Amino acid sequence: LYFFFLMIRRPPRSTQSRSSAASDVYKRQDNDLRIRITDVGQSRWEVPNQFPYPHEQSPISVSNPLYNVQVSAQPFGIAVTRTSTNEVVFNSSGFNFIYSDYYIEFGSTLATKYVYGLGERSRSLLLENGTYTIFARDYMADVDDGTGGHNLYGQHPILLTREASGAWHTLFFRSSNPMDVSVLTTSSPFSNKFQVVGGIIDLKIFFSTTGPEEAISRYHAYVGGWITMPFWGFGYHQCRWGYRNISTLQQIASKFSENGIPLDVLWNDLDYMQNQTDFTVDQDNFPTAQLSSFLQQYELKYVPLVDAGVAVMNNTYYHEGIKRDVFLKNSSGFPLTGWVWPGKTHFVDYLHPNASEYWADMLALLKNQIDFSGIWIDMNEPSSFCPGECTYDEVIGFHGDPSDPTSFDQFVDYFNKVIDENPEQNEFSQLIPYIPGNFTNLDIQTISMNASHYGNITNFNLHSLYGFHNGKATHDYLKDRLGQPQPFIISRSSAFGSGQFVSHWTGDNIATWEFLRLSIPGIMNFGLFGIPFTGADICGFGMDAEPQLCARWAALGSFYPFSRNHNQIGRVDQEPYALGPDVLAAFKSNLKLRYSLLKFYYSLFVRQGGVGTVFRPLFFVFPNETILLQQPIVDEQFILGDELLVTPVLYENATSVNAYFPNDNAWYDLVTGKLVRSAKNNIRQACIQAPLNGTVPIFLRGGFIVATQDVTDVTRTHQLSNSFNLVAAVQPVDKKGISYGATGQLAAADDYNDWQRLRKCFEANCIVNFEVEAVQTQNGFSVILKTTKRDSQTQADTLSLKGVRVYGLPGFKPAEKVVLKTQKETLTLNTLEIATFSKYTVDITFPSSLELIDGMTVEVNFTGAVMLETVSYTHLRAHETPEHLVCRLLLEKKKKQT
Repeated sequence: LYFFFLMIRRPPRSTQSRSSAASDVYKRQDNDLRIRITDVGQSRWEVPNQFPYPHEQSPISVSNPLYNVQVSAQPFGIAVTRTSTNEVVFNSSGFNFIYSDYYIEFGSTLATKYVYGLGERSRSLLLENGTYTIFARDYMADVDDGTGGHNLYGQHPILLTREASGAWHTLFFRSSNPMDVSVLTTSSPFSNKFQVVGGIIDLKIFFSTTGPEEAISRYHAYVGGWITMPFWGFGYHQCRWGYRNISTLQQIASKFSENGIPLDVLWNDLDYMQNQTDFTVDQDNFPTAQLSSFLQQYELKYVPLVDAGVAVMNNTYYHEGIKRDVFLKNSSGFPLTGWVWPGKTHFVDYLHPNASEYWADMLALLKNQIDFSGIWIDMNEPSSFCPGECTYDEVIGFHGDPSDPTSFDQFVDYFNKVIDENPEQNEFSQLIPYIPGNFTNLDIQTISMNASHYGNITNFNLHSLYGFHNGKATHDYLKDRLGQPQPFIISRSSAFGSGQFVSHWTGDNIATWEFLRLSIPGIMNFGLFGIPFTGADICGFGMDAEPQLCARWAALGSFYPFSRNHNQIGRVDQEPYALGPDVLAAFKSNLKLRYSLLKFYYSLFVRQGGVGTVFRPLFFVFPNETILLQQPIVDEQFILGDELLVTPVLYENATSVNAYFPNDNAWYDLVTGKLVRSAKNNIRQACIQAPLNGTVPIFLRGGFIVATQDVTDVTRTHQLSNSFNLVAAVQPVDKKGISYGATGQLAAADDYNDWQRLRKCFEANCIVNFEVEAVQTQNGFSVILKTTKRDSQTQADTLSLKGVRVYGLPGFKPAEKVVLKTQKETLTLNTLEIATFSKYTVDITFPSSLELIDGMTVEVNFTGAVMLETVSYTHLRAHETPEHLVCRLLLEKKKKQT
């Protein structure tokens, strides 16, 4: 522990500068460092060091730290280096250091230009040269160009950085206050600068020895980790603002059934409410008994919207809030008034001791009227259509209908005019010397920074944690009142630690090719932030989706962790069946593929244990390939776990995609088994044909196994059986090419929808390992399957195995007879009864399903098989050949045009 007193410079326009501050540097763990700079003269707001906020959960234990720390007093600076390389990972020396009541500024060197994080925003994953604002804000379809002020709904001040040596670390600025973070990466020395209004300096640095996944996982563990959504939440979701009655929902469910399209969840936006008012239900259009009966008939889950603002109306919900004194206060001590969809609104103060119970009681009243399975919380930045507090009659007098698109545009224009003509006047407009984001004030489209929370905490300090608290209160209701072990909550606003309670969607996008592309880094970013179950509105929320775009979005969106189609009232219908045969085919084929892999996809979340990433940038798995760190690859391809590489079509009129394959394994088309790149081939790109109505280009990594299921008649997650087929992409494990192998994992719970069967996966471990080995023998060829528990703590149910498809085998002529050996029996079969062959591939289907139990070994001997050739790669065409050169040039031309 280092402790210093510091002399502080006076910032411009500051009315209250500090004369001294205390610097504490804590060596928490060998890979964990904390730097905390506080005000000696007075108490200041800081994020509490206790649950539910990020806090130290283990005692100090340092024996062989990965870092060295040097602190200098005159001039003040803190330098942190990695012990093994002596590389500087943080050094504030030589940068302005300003510490006043309402303004803090400090900077640091950056190890390299490869930095990621700083959310929430819509942009490339790589943070290029620019200024990035962090402050929860409701704004539709804003693309961040690095000029500041393009911040969106969440507060995530973290930086993941690659060091020159190839090592990684994560820096977390533990602050809820508004800030700008400037990144300088166009020339060396690379650096960043933090400009924050209010709070203190509280930094955590997490060091990795293995790669970016470890650096991020350590951050996740510190902020509380993340919860895994229930299995049905991984199914397909259909939503829209404009589903006005139960008849509409019935028509949609019927259309999905007629077309055989998977669907697990229907959603309602504001339409189910009375006058767009929280906790109410329009019983004329959504009668309780009829809705429940319909959902049971179609075996569907249901998720309604609940907004943050409580309407100021003569009803139980409002009166109870006043009675329990749970609303945020204005500077006069009265409930602060905002304006959202129902009109005048108050906002729950979740710090008040009565607030959580009030929120739970109101949700319980809603539950009595409508049978929901999960909750969608929205507008919880919190958003308000007038700046600060609605106190002028002109605003309250607007009577347009926001549900009508024309009126909605007038509605937005009207309030923008009100904002311009009624600048916010409160103490913070005068006190803060700097306003992040180049805004005229911080109250634009939100409630006053001068509002007061219980305990006399000013909203200025707590604003960006509002969605965090709203999410926790909703989570507590579903878990404690309804007894849901895995509460399903999708929240628009989030902050560090929100992943303990909620998941997320990327907010109000629009139906453009740009937002199709931006969805990938958007979801990846939330993997970094600790909320991996995230998705974007498929086909776009705003604007009219056109068929080609929607078909391509269907292919990509079917592999988002959270897969939901949602759009705005008044726009064209964009359900899977609404935009023509190509869109229908794209939705159906890709959703069927998703459902066939769904238990494998879910297992990826289970095996992470609540930390780390699933929907990954390629460099998380292949951190040594520099090309993967930057555009376009970092934004346009992703990998699910370590196994499945996805390369969607992201440009208009493209019929193929130029895919990059990292250079450590062979890669196979998951669906066809075609070898698209060999491990021996130094050419890493290939042109992949991608028909508009086909499945997304998805590839299995050599050396790995995935589990799939037959989904011929499956349209709901609960219809998935306990029977699996394995797809193994074997590759040579010896230099002679005699033995080939692959490994994989799966969560062994016989019913993923039954918590009593699934709970062991989270409270202990239910992962089983698979190993497939293909061996050339003197008498022919053998395929051997083995299963083992992940570790001694594994509690696994018995699963059923129908067959194994093996990619990457040498070409051989099979024998007429096959000998199948298991622990129970030995069978001699005709080859055609058990196996089918194509080039380098064999499909083995067992006469009856085999039980997957610990220590099981299955051996399939093709006795008398004749080796024809080793795996040949001559059929591969690199992008330098004429065919692939044309593909690449066409794609580059389309990108330039876009």
